[in-house]
Amino acid sequence: SVGPMKRIIAYAAGPLFNILFAFLCYAILMTMPTIASVYPSKVVLSNDYPALYQVESTPASEAGIRTGDTVLAIDGKEVSNYSEIQYQLSLVKDNESVLIETDRGVFTVHPRDGMFGLLPYQEAIIAHVESDTPEKKAGLKRGDVITVINGKTVTNMFDLLEASAAADFITMTVLRGG
Repeated sequence: SVGPMKRIIAYAAGPLFNILFAFLCYAILMTMPTIASVYPSKVVLSNDYPALYQVESTPASEAGIRTGDTVLAIDGKEVSNYSEIQYQLSLVKDNESVLIETDRGVFTVHPRDGMFGLLPYQEAIIAHVESDTPEKKAGLKRGDVITVINGKTVTNMFDLLEASAAADFITMTVLRGG
């Protein structure tokens, strides 16, 4: 028969190993590289895309902000990317107005139900093409910039999504190496 101390050690070894293994897995995962998308402080208005967002106007559009404006500061605090814009706007309460400084001027925006109507501006650039797909067969390559889709000019990803939303077949013009 085994003594009580050896039994306690054997019983404690399982949970202790589980805890140590969890820390080891966490440490390994935290050292792995990650891909984080950081969008510029350029914005798109959701009401400019009725096929995607069913809104006629937004607080940002009513204040005079336009798709393609670059936000420089919110309530005097400089922003350099869309995540910082989101953070600063999350601090605003519904009944408060906010001053949004853009490259075209300063606008006073009054949020409705916590919404401003601002989306991140994303260029319509091909990031990856899987092998054996229609995109690959059409000759698309990583880095191609989509400029026209189904006859409509594309300046950002939302233009692309709206132009192709109801289409079964699309034609596009791309700029390679630009």
